Amino acid sequence: MTKFDPELVQIMRAALEEIMQRVPREYSTPATKAYLAECILKAAAQGQTSYAALMATAADHIPTIATLFSP
Repeated sequence: MTKFDPELVQIMRAALEEIMQRVPREYSTPATKAYLAECILKAAAQGQTSYAALMATAADHIPTIATLFSP
């Protein structure tokens, strides 16, 4: 299991909160948030540790949300 330092955890949290603001309202659900959190965690585990990189990774998954989490 990967351990993240507290600073990176804060960056990941900030990225998740920001990206959730960009998700269309009808798809802004706990499941969507969990999915995007997982995307961010995986990216960080692979060495993407900047806010910009984590945001870009999560943003790349927004189009998928409509197909996965339609209400």
